[in-house]
Amino acid sequence: MYGLPDPIKPLSPAEEQVLLAVWRARPPVTSAAVARQLAHSRWADTTLLSFLARLEQKGWLRHTREGGRNVYTPCTTLRAYRVYTARERLDTVFEGDLSAFLRALLSEQPLPQAQLEAARAILQEKLDAQEDYDLYDPYG
Repeated sequence: MYGLPDPIKPLSPAEEQVLLAVWRARPPVTSAAVARQLAHSRWADTTLLSFLARLEQKGWLRHTREGGRNVYTPCTTLRAYRVYTARERLDTVFEGDLSAFLRALLSEQPLPQAQLEAARAILQEKLDAQEDYDLYDPYG
């Protein structure tokens, strides 16, 4: 689903932090590169290795051996994970109601004008594409 491998198991918040750090470190990566991305967490090396092993067991990462070290690669892209996460929140918390999702997102903290304009352009692009599809006549 959404470009994710099947079967995939849900992530804990800490596992998600580690997976995001793997992407930030530009895979394939060693545990040391992931640790640098997570320096603020102050996890012991063994804790990080446990998280990496759990992510592999859950189907989010795979590893190979290079020079006596494990090198980790995600089983999906960051973009696919973002789509999956956004869609999962939209479907479960907002029952698929995009306008309620956007209203909640924008209600508490204003966004810079440039971000709002970029969002408007994306919505307009989707509207235009939908209109083109609606006008498509397969028999014409």
